[in-house]
Amino acid sequence: MKKIKFEHPALDKPIMVEGKFEVCPRCHGTGGHERDDIDCSALVDSMREDGDEEGLASYFNGGYDVLCTECNGRNVVFAPILPKKIAALIDEWHRCEREYAREVAAERRMGA
Repeated sequence: MKKIKFEHPALDKPIMVEGKFEVCPRCHGTGGHERDDIDCSALVDSMREDGDEEGLASYFNGGYDVLCTECNGRNVVFAPILPKKIAALIDEWHRCEREYAREVAAERRMGA
């Protein structure tokens, strides 16, 4: 196992942790993935309706792919083995972030 410096907003300072490299869960080791803005659009349906065979071929051959935002094209990510205390701190930080995001969304819906 390898040791690297691990940083997270929940921590006061970086810590050294052990871990291993795993295939990137975002791109499945390809180093790239489809652009996020295309995932939610009806681009493929639109190209099919328009008969854009060239556009469809480009799409299915990765023409709209971008460098993976998770591994930056390295195909692997470091999976740290965190001490329970640190993992709990990070889990709590993520819980608070989700709660805050829900409050902000609710305020937006209310027009605040």
